[in-house]
Amino acid sequence: MSWLIVGGLVCVGLFVLMLVVIFAALYIWGTLIERKEKRIRESGQPVLAVIVMVNPQFVRDEEMAMAPALALYSLDPPSATLAADMAETAAELFSLYTAEPSKIASLPTAVRQIAERLKDDGYQENRRTRVPREMSQGHVLYIADMILRRRYLPEGFMFSKHMACVVTGQDEGQILPLEADDEIAQQIFESAQS
Repeated sequence: MSWLIVGGLVCVGLFVLMLVVIFAALYIWGTLIERKEKRIRESGQPVLAVIVMVNPQFVRDEEMAMAPALALYSLDPPSATLAADMAETAAELFSLYTAEPSKIASLPTAVRQIAERLKDDGYQENRRTRVPREMSQGHVLYIADMILRRRYLPEGFMFSKHMACVVTGQDEGQILPLEADDEIAQQIFESAQS
């Protein structure tokens, strides 16, 4: 009888220890992510971005807090012309993503390469690709994998797909959305409308 009690206490103790370890690991992981995001915000360059693709579940399910997405952005200063050109390029990129392989095969090499990159739609942290000149309308544009957080989305996002982000580096680096009510994000949105 006493072995049964001791065994039960050991099992309960191990279970509690396991819960403590899990919560500690989650806390440490969250702290590391917060530090990384803070570093990106402090050292990054604010940019205007347009979402090319996002998990469709994210659009339908308002309870979904975040999802992988593909963003198109430019290091150029935001303007209404840039916003319009980027929206048009984002639509072209999405049509490449949905295009049949036979149509893609007849395209110029640089456009075929970007189409292949788009078809590789699994999220990869820090992956970015320069958009070919044939599609960039005179701007230096990049596509990058990012995690889109619902709480950062500006009002009317589902209609315009424009948002403010910070990026580090040029051909390599990280991208992070800015909260819509952030002062820098507001300046980007105002510049993109004027």
